[in-house]
Amino acid sequence: MTEVRDETGTAVTVRRLSLVDAPEQQRVRRWVRGQLSGEVDVHTLVDVLLVVEELVANALQHTAGALELRVVRSDAGVHVEVADRDPRPPRQTGPSGGAWGGRGVQVLEELTTAWGVRSEAGGKVVWALLPVMGAPFAPRSR
Repeated sequence: MTEVRDETGTAVTVRRLSLVDAPEQQRVRRWVRGQLSGEVDVHTLVDVLLVVEELVANALQHTAGALELRVVRSDAGVHVEVADRDPRPPRQTGPSGGAWGGRGVQVLEELTTAWGVRSEAGGKVVWALLPVMGAPFAPRSR
């Protein structure tokens, strides 16, 4: 974790998960849930998980390798980033027939307030900002 200042000057914590070893989807989901538990409502958490799954899957499938997932909770919402080794921006291909894939940009457009791409150290970062909709969700203790 790293503390940085957001655009308003407020200190925020950047939580980082290495993607170099291509972790299983379940591990990534569990890590995100653990990072945001008690900080966002369940609807926001579901949206964040969908966006993270899409960004991580695209980085693993369509680039030379995913490097890192970053999650930041701030007053603006939940900011997620996936860094990879490929400098080319993502492109929208659209679904083909009954295929499950090909809807990444559509997912970003529907669930985020903003998203984009920036260059970083020989690759790129695809980022998304999701709004927080309600009171924080805290899982029941077992």
